Amino acid sequence: MEKKYRWVNDSVKIDFPLPKPIQEKVDMLEYYDETEDYGYFDACEVLECYAKHWVPDESITQEQFEKLCDRYCGG
Repeated sequence: MEKKYRWVNDSVKIDFPLPKPIQEKVDMLEYYDETEDYGYFDACEVLECYAKHWVPDESITQEQFEKLCDRYCGG
């Protein structure tokens, strides 16, 4: 079976709803990956920094944040 992504860890599934702003960043990361755009790595750092701010107000849990990082930022 051919891998869909080059950098996204497709073995980690995001099985929970994301706030719209985070979902938009995830969509951008997947687009960068599919087009093999090295902007992926900058966008990955942005996702990690941005998503971490959603944990204290419980928009996402710490576990969900870690899952996002595992899938998109290599843990």
